[in-house]
Amino acid sequence: LYVYSVFRRMSKEKDEDAYNQQQISLLRKLINDTLVDDSNSIIKVESACSSVYEAATHFEHLPLSYPILKHLISLGYFRPSKIQATSLPFMLADPPVNLVAQSQSGTGKTVAFVLCVLQRLQLDNRWPQCLCLVPTCELAVQICDVFRKLGSYAKSLSIALATRSPDATVPTPEQEITDQVIVGTPGTVMRWMHHLKCFDPKKLKIFILDEADLMLNLESMGDHSIRVIRTLRADCQRLLFSATYNSTVRKLFHFAAKDPVTITVQNEELVLDNIEQFYIQCKSDDEKFEAICNFYRTLVIGQCVIFCERRATAHWVADMMRSKGHRVAVLSGDMTMEQRAETIKRFRKGEDRILIATNICSRGIDIIQVNIVINFNVPRTTVKQVDIEAYVHRIGRCGRFGRRGLAFTFITDLEELGEVQIIGNYLSKPLKKLNPFDLKILTDLESRYFSQCAFSNLTFCSFQNFPSATFDPENMVDKITDSIESLKAEEVPDDQPTVGGSNALNRFAERLLKAKSKLGLDNFVTKFSRQNHNISLLFMQNQKIFRSQSLKERSSVRNFNKQRATISYSTSRCEFFTTTQNCDDLKRMVVKELVETEEKYVTVLEHVMDNYFCEMQRCDLPSALLGQRFTIFANFEQIYEFHKNNFFPDLQEALFKCSSTNSTITLSIIAKCFLKHQSKFCLYSVYYTNKPKSEALMKDYGNAFFQTKQSTLSDSLNLSAYLLKPVQRMSEYVLLLQRMLDLCASIQGSGEFNLLKKAKEILTDQLRSANDMLAVDSIRGCDVSLAEQGNLMRQDQFLVNKNGQKHKMVRQIFLFEKLILFAKPSWSKGDDNSSTSSEVYEYKCSIPMTEVGLTVAVTNCPLAFEIWFRRRTLKQIFLIHASELAQKQAWISDISNLLWHQAIHNRGECILYIFFLIVKLEI
Repeated sequence: LYVYSVFRRMSKEKDEDAYNQQQISLLRKLINDTLVDDSNSIIKVESACSSVYEAATHFEHLPLSYPILKHLISLGYFRPSKIQATSLPFMLADPPVNLVAQSQSGTGKTVAFVLCVLQRLQLDNRWPQCLCLVPTCELAVQICDVFRKLGSYAKSLSIALATRSPDATVPTPEQEITDQVIVGTPGTVMRWMHHLKCFDPKKLKIFILDEADLMLNLESMGDHSIRVIRTLRADCQRLLFSATYNSTVRKLFHFAAKDPVTITVQNEELVLDNIEQFYIQCKSDDEKFEAICNFYRTLVIGQCVIFCERRATAHWVADMMRSKGHRVAVLSGDMTMEQRAETIKRFRKGEDRILIATNICSRGIDIIQVNIVINFNVPRTTVKQVDIEAYVHRIGRCGRFGRRGLAFTFITDLEELGEVQIIGNYLSKPLKKLNPFDLKILTDLESRYFSQCAFSNLTFCSFQNFPSATFDPENMVDKITDSIESLKAEEVPDDQPTVGGSNALNRFAERLLKAKSKLGLDNFVTKFSRQNHNISLLFMQNQKIFRSQSLKERSSVRNFNKQRATISYSTSRCEFFTTTQNCDDLKRMVVKELVETEEKYVTVLEHVMDNYFCEMQRCDLPSALLGQRFTIFANFEQIYEFHKNNFFPDLQEALFKCSSTNSTITLSIIAKCFLKHQSKFCLYSVYYTNKPKSEALMKDYGNAFFQTKQSTLSDSLNLSAYLLKPVQRMSEYVLLLQRMLDLCASIQGSGEFNLLKKAKEILTDQLRSANDMLAVDSIRGCDVSLAEQGNLMRQDQFLVNKNGQKHKMVRQIFLFEKLILFAKPSWSKGDDNSSTSSEVYEYKCSIPMTEVGLTVAVTNCPLAFEIWFRRRTLKQIFLIHASELAQKQAWISDISNLLWHQAIHNRGECILYIFFLIVKLEI
């Protein structure tokens, strides 16, 4: 197992007599049995030789020396990963075999070739026998660390670092170096060979190209790598490793490695299923930033890497994230080696939670806590074509060693949408579309994702700071126990209800108990076994209530919750709390949070009304803003009056009722506040519909005009940020109501639960209705009166084949009660040559529901369905390709229901018509 990074400070020297290898392996296995899972990988081997090789199921089955095997077991390596089990028999063969290995990031390729080198080295010879070329200095430092850790059993082993980093070896001209292994970048290695002449490449026994697709790419480092390869002996073993290879690089295989054995992962396995991939459509960089902020408000994020196309973009994103209170590091090519090394060091230690980088960090940097990768721009090559290899390496940063991860890619136009589809087709796994401003979708994503990865993240984070330099099983278990001591819940008496649960923590504790018990360390049992008490842990996940967006907010939240016991461990968007309070106390806290944030919200609205709203009545108003008060503010004034005079007073009264009673409280009083003002929340639909026009006008003229007023008031936010508050507030209402529903999960079906559920549905319906209204208003060139087509049931984007053509078209499809409409997504400039572009839909065609036919199953297309005129002529067939099965099923269900109700309605009309004919004939 590839766990050297978890137990990197542990070695088996001091206690070798006290604990045998079997006991050590048992302890490692029990603790780490959920960290790595590569059982679904599919390895394909191509070899020109006739010899038969078998994959090794244990390291003991490989021709490794006893000191290496002994050291592997002491480090916790019990079974090799699939790429190690398949490649090592070839690399260790006699005579040596050249190898080209392709496998996804995080499967242990580095350990594989390091073991091969350690086995073949002759440590008595004091000259370089192995050369490893890598593309970046950071990766070179990391590989050197692996060599030192796996080779620490050999005191005479030395490694030279040939890079420009501060820790690099500085050779003397004309004096040969005595290190057996050289790890470096091509430029520095060429300088050592030709200018300093400090080592002879003819003496090399093994040559390694890590990230070989980049090292052989003639557009980057291919020239230097080829020049190094030409200096090698013919019998020098060549090992090439990477996650991807393109067609151009494959043509160089015969030159880099003669008659190699090729080990590849099948195309559909390039990206593991444990990385969920999404693409997000945004109109501008500002909207991308807002989407990232939504991720941090909703998702559980350990550490995050954001990739940008340009350095300027990376620094802009970093400044924006710092303004929100996040700990951010930037890694780009314009930094010195000392700065880059320090940045990686801080991020690896967790001092910085977000790393914003260019492509320099896309390869070989292993940070265990990274669980989210964001592509701020679609990766492209130097000729401005989509770079699939770079994409695979980027998202591989969050799928290390079998762990789960999320990958988001931002796009801004149809060209980038096509590039995303190319990536999905290449990986045979289409990227799913995600709306980052739909809180329900993000909440569902977090619930699904967090439930699967929380325990893995918890386990990894618990192992980060072990101080022991030698392996001591008792000390190790005690350290693990102490590291999760802060994750234990307080003791809850049996007669009190337990809120939340900690199945993951309990399973972890049970495994530790079992491990130490089998090792005879029974005193450990007393740390977790407590009679007549329950161990519970409350995971505060889908809420913004106890999570904060900035450092200032975190301080206020801690002050607000000073009465509560707080666990020391936290991630950037998830905090764990223990509590001895019952459900009523938690309900009161949620209600108090709702009222306090409502008071702040009303204060913000009042600030805008008193200071900015009146500015539109000035005599020196620019001509572009004359008569545009409604365009900028919409019904902002009505929203302010509603919250100040109606909603906020009702919430205060509800809080008073909750605080004044010592008995069991009911959240139905909060739900009734929302239901009472149901009609007033329709104000937000009007506000949302007008928001794009407001943003466009503010960006072109408004921000410059209101900047003077902002400076006078010393406001930290501009008017555009204030105008976004109503949109954010509705999302916060949904999160708070969802939290209340979670607290009432034990009484599902009760009146209290049903009222809360109805209140949440009202707000989500308003959000969805506003989104639908914006989409319908963006349809251009439509010759059908959409107001007469009934309610909009569903709208989504599909790939469509029309009339049996092979060419697929991107279409936005709108399903009304009486019509199906097809439109083409495009981008349009605003009025008067505005610099702001917006997404619009060009009308293409429509089919009345009275003429619609539906084909649910399509041969060889499991995600497709057909819409056609009932006359079914060749020119009236639309083959619609869904991105996922759930999307297809939802559309088929809605269309089928409409057709069914339509058939019932037509049958009733037919019976009524026949009845009138009979009556007329009798008369």
